[in-house]
Amino acid sequence: MSEPEKVGLLEGVRTSATCLLHELFPLWIAEQPADWKRVVRPQGGGSFSINIEPYRGIHTWIAFQRRVEELASLKDFQVEVMESQPELLGYVSVPGRSQKIQDVTSLATCWCKEAERHLATGVPMNDAIGKVLDDLHAVLISRRVKQQVRTPLSGLTLPEGVEWIELTDRFSVRKLSDEEISDLGSHDVTSGDRHDIISRSVSTAAFIEEDVLFRLTPDYSEPIAQSDLQQRNQEQLGTLLSALHVLKEGRVGVIASFFDIGPLVLPGLGGHSMAPLVRHPFASMNLTSEDIPRLFEVHSRLTANQRDEVRIACVRLMDAEHRMSPVDALLDAVIGLEALLNPNDSSELSFRVALNYAFLGTTEVRRVRFERIRDIQKVRNRVVHGGLNLQSKDAPLIHEQAIIAKACLRDSIQSFLFDTSLSGNRKLDADFWLNRVLPSAVLALQTASDLSE
Repeated sequence: MSEPEKVGLLEGVRTSATCLLHELFPLWIAEQPADWKRVVRPQGGGSFSINIEPYRGIHTWIAFQRRVEELASLKDFQVEVMESQPELLGYVSVPGRSQKIQDVTSLATCWCKEAERHLATGVPMNDAIGKVLDDLHAVLISRRVKQQVRTPLSGLTLPEGVEWIELTDRFSVRKLSDEEISDLGSHDVTSGDRHDIISRSVSTAAFIEEDVLFRLTPDYSEPIAQSDLQQRNQEQLGTLLSALHVLKEGRVGVIASFFDIGPLVLPGLGGHSMAPLVRHPFASMNLTSEDIPRLFEVHSRLTANQRDEVRIACVRLMDAEHRMSPVDALLDAVIGLEALLNPNDSSELSFRVALNYAFLGTTEVRRVRFERIRDIQKVRNRVVHGGLNLQSKDAPLIHEQAIIAKACLRDSIQSFLFDTSLSGNRKLDADFWLNRVLPSAVLALQTASDLSE
């Protein structure tokens, strides 16, 4: 069946809904909460309190619907909706899912919950009800709702005085308020603890938001194709994490991503959350005011980057930083260096990787850089071939070279991002470095001298 014409909330339906909500909303506010949730309240200095408090959730919703479903005003409203705007009792489709509204009781209870949210901001009851119906009218006309993704980041601390970093027009990083941390850390006690953000040094989150389509139909229709917002969010998060780890030492991890769709004027709108498969422990990275401009630069270069080896090197650097074992950190860092500095041919791979790293630096430091990579490779080879482990007498070499390897990898990535002579998508080969060893002017002068002889 084709989608009905996009119209707002019809006047007769709005009048009936207003009368119903003026009777129903006070009853909802007076309804005894039948649900319990854990409420987390930060108290400063990393401390927090946890209380178990009642609230109006799904159990309250069910009990309330049973109590009011025989109200005359509710039946009158049902008649008006069925005659004038039956799609309000049809199916709501948003990207990835489709859900039936079910009945006018569910619809009216949804409006009561949204009006309660407005009431909590201090607006009068009449205005709270009017705001809900105004939002519904606007959503029915536009057939678009807002989806916001909040991703708390463990370990990342913004400098004093910096509340917000806007990386793009839709993607930003900002400090969380105590209220937001409490909200993200709270949950229904019957659902279990899904996202333990309080114990993970969370004070900052990444935000991305976008308008998404929704469909309202009397009969079931296939859900709207999944928005690419989720994929784009993951890509942007990955670029942000790469930029932070390329910027400086430290660990930043993702706790979870919370997807919210609003305004919540219809059942079926709402949100969900998604946690990563692996949560990195002991995350910590403190940005300074001097780091912010550099972060913008690194993030911009990584966003524009088209080289697979740079992307792979960034991922390996993040893996190395988050490893608990120095052996794993060393191996990840060396893999990143080899991906980035791997020559175009396979002859003398280790030698060429070291030589390539050497020539990323100026003439006077090239020998030191070459020997640094060779030392890393020697320790890596001993680890891989079983000649060195954490129980060996010279095990401190693993710790030492793991730290140096990560620093070399970070340095190499920055060279590929900011050195214009390394731009493009070209593997390193002998010709690539020729001008660094024998600059063209010197070569031409030498050729002329040879010919004159």
